[in-house]
Amino acid sequence: MYTLSLEGAGEGILALVNVTKRVQIEGKGWRFCEVVVAANGKIKPNVVLIDGQEQVHPEGRYYIDFLQDGQRKRLAAGSRSLHDAVDAYLLEVQAHKKPKTYSAYRTALSYFLESCHKQTLEEITRTDMLAFKTFLRHKKEQSDRSIANKFENVMSFLKQQKIIGLIGKTDWPTFTEEEVETYTQEELDKFFTACTETETVWFEFFYRTAMREQEVMHVSWSDIDFERSVVTVRENKRFGWKPKAYKGRYISIPSSLLSLLKVRKKKADASCGLVFPTTGCKPKQNFLDECKAIAERAGLNKDDFYLHKFRATRATRLLQGGMNIKSVQQMLGHNDLESTMRYLGAQRTDVLQAQIETIDAQ
Repeated sequence: MYTLSLEGAGEGILALVNVTKRVQIEGKGWRFCEVVVAANGKIKPNVVLIDGQEQVHPEGRYYIDFLQDGQRKRLAAGSRSLHDAVDAYLLEVQAHKKPKTYSAYRTALSYFLESCHKQTLEEITRTDMLAFKTFLRHKKEQSDRSIANKFENVMSFLKQQKIIGLIGKTDWPTFTEEEVETYTQEELDKFFTACTETETVWFEFFYRTAMREQEVMHVSWSDIDFERSVVTVRENKRFGWKPKAYKGRYISIPSSLLSLLKVRKKKADASCGLVFPTTGCKPKQNFLDECKAIAERAGLNKDDFYLHKFRATRATRLLQGGMNIKSVQQMLGHNDLESTMRYLGAQRTDVLQAQIETIDAQ
């Protein structure tokens, strides 16, 4: 037995520990064996006691056993605490990533800690990762896509800890990419007919610029160049907001929307700066609620209306109208072309229906 100060056994607490080595014994598999201490009080390297006899076993690794809060604990010597590593990693993510990203990692890693009861990083195996998939599906009732996202977040954490090679290609969770949903022209017509003057500007901006919700929330009048008919997506330092992947871009504004914005600017509070502020000059955060309320007022199914669908509809129609896919990619702010190509396959149901009716009439 040894007396050591152990991190994890309690801050500033001396703990009595027993040192063992896990070795492979012929016919018995892997076993924890007592180490042999020399006359000078030091552990003999790679020597363990098996059935009372000293044997040399260079394979395996050393472990320390100790009591913590009345429970027996076993840690691999030189190992890193899983919980401590998660805490440190989340602090780093919180400092350098957006709140939404931090929240996603925090949830994924908290689920992993709930699923995996290993104490150290070095103890994590492929089995733990496969069990994590099962845990997400059956215990947390996550969708296939959510499972894939959380699994990837945990694997990113492990990679940063230099824990690699745990799983093979076939071990990764899979999911079916959902069909891109777009609005029909009839839906758009009914929706905008039900809008007030102010609401029309809000959602014409969402639709015509295909900007993300956070981008619309933080757009300022200084971002709009009325002479060049463009809006710039860029950092809003006042509110501590940055574009996705910290990547800004220019978006052309059609003349119809530009006219609406000119009228709005004349009525705007010059001291605020935001294009769509609240009364207290804060970024407007209830666009989704407003969108659903308008849909319901227009006699449409509010469950079918959400903000990203304006973006998807715009991208789909621009591509179907012949715009170069690289130009659409730049407009949307996608890092890879594959994300933009999803909209190539989307088909407007009203257009498809018209084509079917035409064929049937022949």
